[in-house]
Amino acid sequence: MILKNIVLFLTLVLLCGCSHKRPEINRYSGFEQTISVKSTKIEVPPVLLYPRNLFLLKDKLIVLNEKTDTLFQVFSMPELEYQGQFGIKGEGPNDFHLPSIQAVRCTESGFTLSDLNKLKAINWENSEPHITSTDMPYQFQYFNGLMELKDSLYCCNTEYGSEYELRFLYPDGNYEELGVYPEEVKPRFKDALARNQAYNSLLAAKPDGTCVAVFYQHLRRYRIYNANGELRTDNVVDILPCQELPDVRDENRYIHPIALYATDRYIYTLNLDMTANEINNKVSNPSIQLFDWEGHPLKRYQLDRYISSFIVDEQNGTFYGVFVEDENSIYKFQL
Repeated sequence: MILKNIVLFLTLVLLCGCSHKRPEINRYSGFEQTISVKSTKIEVPPVLLYPRNLFLLKDKLIVLNEKTDTLFQVFSMPELEYQGQFGIKGEGPNDFHLPSIQAVRCTESGFTLSDLNKLKAINWENSEPHITSTDMPYQFQYFNGLMELKDSLYCCNTEYGSEYELRFLYPDGNYEELGVYPEEVKPRFKDALARNQAYNSLLAAKPDGTCVAVFYQHLRRYRIYNANGELRTDNVVDILPCQELPDVRDENRYIHPIALYATDRYIYTLNLDMTANEINNKVSNPSIQLFDWEGHPLKRYQLDRYISSFIVDEQNGTFYGVFVEDENSIYKFQL
């Protein structure tokens, strides 16, 4: 009887340990290629007060300006001629209150943003933008990094006090939090909030909705989960500058990706790879880094100027970028 109890105890210990076991990390020594790309500056009317993101449609480039009363500026493609603006800040049913910077989903004819607990879909019909609002059937008032996956499933970051890094939102209004953080709270952090802030991440969903990429802002580390919340791959690119673990002090941390963009084949990241002090002094220019959905680092495109947001036109081999301190320029990088 005693022997049976010991075996049962050991089995339970092993099962509990396995449920929080951190997966093996794939380590890469660098990118397969590093390519320098030069920009072309396209001057536009001074309407880009504080550009935060770009959305590429079939024949339009849309710029989201966070600090203007009218949020979206429209430019023709490929000429980048200014066509007008739309999207009012306000309390009306089709107005915008606190829209997300990153799109929940994007197609050739439009895109969708989260706005507190609503989805705001912008679609073009007869050359005009049409905005529709849909309530989200969940108890939360805000969604951080909301992405649409397959079968009406959504995924977003959890709140900073959570023990898990991802929240999966089901069509029936229920949700589940999954994904163990790369590091335990103790001994380095005083609480889960401090640990989770150090492991702050950006999300990008594959357009077919089958998986979501998680890129940690303070590490050269990234993960890919499937739509069931199962971790497919955990990866590190071992190139300088980097830290094996994020520094406990915020001012000593490196800032790596600041924006993501995903296609069916690739994940693109806009990386600074500097500390906050180095960014303020503009020690170096950003790069756009390319990964496949298996987690392999493929190419690093070294840029010749600062940008803070970008979009990729894969069909024409072009990046477009804007910088928050430049109100009358869009930059074009031809690959």
